[in-house]
Amino acid sequence: MASEAAGLLAEQQRDYEEMLTLGRTQTDDLVREDMAAVDRAFVRLHQLMTRTRLREPALASLDRSRAEVVAGLQRLERVLLELQELRQRNQQLAVQLRDRTAAELRRLGQGRGHYPAPAPPPSPARLFDQTR
Repeated sequence: MASEAAGLLAEQQRDYEEMLTLGRTQTDDLVREDMAAVDRAFVRLHQLMTRTRLREPALASLDRSRAEVVAGLQRLERVLLELQELRQRNQQLAVQLRDRTAAELRRLGQGRGHYPAPAPPPSPARLFDQTR
């Protein structure tokens, strides 16, 4: 049971640490404006989030009176806090990138507020009975 709990906590920590690594990579990708790389990292992050979510019921049933379980949960909490800070930073970078892109498109006349010429009215239908 103790090794099962330790294994479960270790798997969860490995996935959270991989999420941290991917989050740091996303930070660099956002700075470089490499959206394809951001998307690739997000796909992997989503897979990891699913795996960690699936382990949550087993983690909830761990005996919290055991010292190794408490220590493992505290390690997970530290990683999660760091992950949350990184996620907030990446979100700020994404918003800044979006705003810069929108401003640049407006400057080029292609953003919101630029409307194409109105479409010509539809021509009458050319069906056998002359109705649309």
